[in-house]
Amino acid sequence: MYEAIAQQFYDTSMHGIALMGSRARGEAQPYIDIDLVCLTKKDTAPETDTYYVVDNLVIVSSVTLEQTEQWFTEPKQIVEIISNLRQADILIDEQFIYANLQQRARQFQWTDDHRAKANTYVSNQLVGLIEEVHKGLNCLTDYDAGRCINATHGLAWGLTFMVLVYHGILADGDNGLILGAQQAVGYDSEWSRLQRLTYGIVAPTESQPKRIDMLHASLSLYKLTYEICKSACTSQHQKPINRTIAFIDEEMT
Repeated sequence: MYEAIAQQFYDTSMHGIALMGSRARGEAQPYIDIDLVCLTKKDTAPETDTYYVVDNLVIVSSVTLEQTEQWFTEPKQIVEIISNLRQADILIDEQFIYANLQQRARQFQWTDDHRAKANTYVSNQLVGLIEEVHKGLNCLTDYDAGRCINATHGLAWGLTFMVLVYHGILADGDNGLILGAQQAVGYDSEWSRLQRLTYGIVAPTESQPKRIDMLHASLSLYKLTYEICKSACTSQHQKPINRTIAFIDEEMT
């Protein structure tokens, strides 16, 4: 079925098409999309588009050959892509370019250079998320719903990626990001408990957290993520991060 669908989107401007995501891993559920990634010959990748094919949701995205190099060099993309590429179902591949990329993914290992880039990413993210922390701190007094949601979501997602990159975890697609981070630091750890609370993920026996509880958890999660990833932070970034944590402590005590 997937080969037939891929043929509907294939043209001579492409090197090939691969099926990625849950369908490629054999984990498809009734409403899971068919994720087709086209390897384009063009200098820029066309926009992602969405279709229905016989009631199947099909997401068609594109990537250039130049962009595929970032799959193996940029820490955030390594975390997101490598495992997906390893498990991809290559549907069209006239010059075996996709097959070569998949082989590179299967042989991929973190190097010292990757680790240095990962540390830079983590340090930059901790500073970059200070703005979200300040949004959250303001919400502790004005309870603005929009700002509260933005701060909580921004911190939850950013800190999850940070832990994945810091530990070099290759996630199984978007759906595996949250669990992958929890497994990296320990599912029963305080960090994982705070992450679940930040996302509003609770056991059936637990009550649904209020928005302010989720915000408190996200601010505490920032502090704890810094403790986990402190060794990656540059001396230049230590001062603003420590001042931010002091603000959190002042407002939450």
